[in-house]
Amino acid sequence: MTALGAVDAIGPQAGQPVLILGATGGVGALAVQLAAAHGAEVIATARPDADRWIQQLGASDTADHTTGDLAAQVRKAHPGGMDALLDLTGDQACFAECKTVIRL
Repeated sequence: MTALGAVDAIGPQAGQPVLILGATGGVGALAVQLAAAHGAEVIATARPDADRWIQQLGASDTADHTTGDLAAQVRKAHPGGMDALLDLTGDQACFAECKTVIRL
């Protein structure tokens, strides 16, 4: 229910890029699947050893949250920015950094 409520709150549409922080957690893994089922282009944070698994769940791309500037990674791979950000980590510093990739 938490994943469903979170995904419903951002209202992903087909083709929209959505960044999901905490995608490899229990709620995050379900959120990836739900957003992908809506047709969103899901970019998920994951360690390199979880890339394949999270992409099998529906993420079209991953960003390694363990290597430093996450926002820079997302900007480099998706220069047009994100339409939505779903933060399931509660890491305020990471959220502050990543919200800069949301296009207004």
